[in-house]
Amino acid sequence: MKATRLFRVLVRWHRWVGLAAAFFIVWLVITGVLIHHAADFGLESEPVRAAWILDRYRIGDPDVISFEAGGRRISQSGKSLYLDRERIAALDEPLTGVVNPPGLLLAAGREQLLIFDEHGQRIETVRAEHGLPSGIRGIGLQGKRIVLETQAGWYEADPNEMQWRPARSMPRRATPSKPPDVTRAAIVQDARSREISSERVLRDLHSGSFFGTAGKWIIDIAALALLLLSISGIWIWVRARREFDGKNPVKSATRNRIRGKLSS
Repeated sequence: MKATRLFRVLVRWHRWVGLAAAFFIVWLVITGVLIHHAADFGLESEPVRAAWILDRYRIGDPDVISFEAGGRRISQSGKSLYLDRERIAALDEPLTGVVNPPGLLLAAGREQLLIFDEHGQRIETVRAEHGLPSGIRGIGLQGKRIVLETQAGWYEADPNEMQWRPARSMPRRATPSKPPDVTRAAIVQDARSREISSERVLRDLHSGSFFGTAGKWIIDIAALALLLLSISGIWIWVRARREFDGKNPVKSATRNRIRGKLSS
């Protein structure tokens, strides 16, 4: 029994739409697998360093706050802390000052004090639960003692004990200074790349939002095409079964041609 015209058109349409949708299937599968295993591949925290991708997300150059202490420079850009050009820690609050007691580098945030050795290895982070006064506005040195300027007044402590008590006065506190252009450029480049993760980019590629509204519509159309392919594929299979009485349509068509030649 010959296939109807509608059946032939549907088969041809199904084939070409399937070929066009294959690209999007591969796209969705690859990005989906990478997203599913983002933690395994370290993509959750992997910075994006491609400038054109950062430009696509309109990520500009972050500000740099920098202090010099003991011949070294500690700077903050974005949510990162740098010793000269090397990132040494995360800091999600403003950097208020840096001092260098013997053998140490101390970086003060609003609510925490980060303690590093001379090479930038973090030794400890002191917070309110450790007795640190809150609302730090500045930091300075009085001899070997650390002095903090806070919203509630001045406090001092020995760096080896970190037992805070009221201070009589505030010494000259650390003030920010402009880093060398080369250092600043390296810091900005690294800090900018950390504004977005590779996982975020993959998720936007998967959903099409990386390409804006048009990208979302393309993915939606591709998803709709896959749905129609599934429906038409089932319909073609059912129709073929009905047309050829449950037999293989290719074998049946071949068998009918052979019979026609033999009978002629």
